[in-house]
Amino acid sequence: MRQIASRTRSLLSTRREDVIDDTYLESLTKLFEYRKTVVKSPKGLNHFAETLTAGYYMYNGEPVSLIASLYKDVKTKKRVRAKYLRGLVNQLDRDSQSKGATAGIEVDFARFIVENLLYLEYGVIEEVFTVIYTIDRIISVTGITLLQAIETGDTTDSIRVLAQRSIVFSLMIGLKQHLKLAYNLTEAKCRAFDPKKTGAAKDNKPALRVQSVGIVDWPEIPYLEKSFENDVEIQEQLNAVHYVLLFG
Repeated sequence: MRQIASRTRSLLSTRREDVIDDTYLESLTKLFEYRKTVVKSPKGLNHFAETLTAGYYMYNGEPVSLIASLYKDVKTKKRVRAKYLRGLVNQLDRDSQSKGATAGIEVDFARFIVENLLYLEYGVIEEVFTVIYTIDRIISVTGITLLQAIETGDTTDSIRVLAQRSIVFSLMIGLKQHLKLAYNLTEAKCRAFDPKKTGAAKDNKPALRVQSVGIVDWPEIPYLEKSFENDVEIQEQLNAVHYVLLFG
């Protein structure tokens, strides 16, 4: 089924690029909803419960992004791939970036997006820089707001909403750190990247992983898979992301 869908999408993208490009982000949402539906079925619960929100599947013992075949079409078009990658990362901060009243992203969907980006087969290093640059932009704006809310005890949002948002930020920060390690990128290199000046030889180098990521269980985010039982646990999560935002 995956192969048929890939061939169909590839054919359509060459004939109706404008239509297909606009549905890339929507397709990720549909994929996530489909997997949740399958998992919630009796058969799914027995076989797939542990991969409910995983953004990958296993192939020859290695994790592979669920959007690998889709991205294969996307990354051949520079403008489209940059827009797509930015769009995926910005989904993690959609409530802050929306002009209207938009609900914050669910934690399990955030994890789904992050893991898809973590295990994606990037073509050139510029693509990795684009993901990290977009994360840094979010941290420099919404991250500061989150930091101030934690420090001042601002309760404009409920404390649980704040804690859930902090989990999403922990995922984003974790994604950045894993990508830096996998592709041997220093913080200086990441900060030197300018999306308005892409095309330089250094940005068009093949994206080669120098270190295997393996299966990331996110042990530094203890409340990723379990609900908060009391205010002490909520404060523990807030303190953890506060430390990371301050000291990286």
